[in-house]
Amino acid sequence: HGMWKFFDPVLRQRLADLEKHASTVERVRSALLEALPAGEVSMRAVCRKLGVSTRTLQRRLQEEGSSFQQTLDALRNSLAHHYLHNSSLSGTDISFLLGFEDPKSFVRAFQTWTGSTLQAVRLAHAKGGGESSRQA
Repeated sequence: HGMWKFFDPVLRQRLADLEKHASTVERVRSALLEALPAGEVSMRAVCRKLGVSTRTLQRRLQEEGSSFQQTLDALRNSLAHHYLHNSSLSGTDISFLLGFEDPKSFVRAFQTWTGSTLQAVRLAHAKGGGESSRQA
């Protein structure tokens, strides 16, 4: 709850500042940024926030060459790297912030996205070697 209080105002402002010409992927990403820490990562929850039907969202994302799951995974991957490189948050804390119900699910997803472990990515960054993993 304390972490959400910290992120909530910033995330709400980003969503409010989203311009009308933003792509559907950008709109979904913004809605997810607000929803992730609360664990609201379903397409239905995002559709409610954006005021569109599930089918409309699927169609618009497909027109942009993406899908809801691809957008969610890319955002989670990006945020995971950000948290690993810029904080000392534990994998469990990062998992919570990314809206995973189970930290083990996050670890498996991260390994799928990067081909590496959380510890290896954090250690490579700390040593100044950059990212030793491939980003999806």
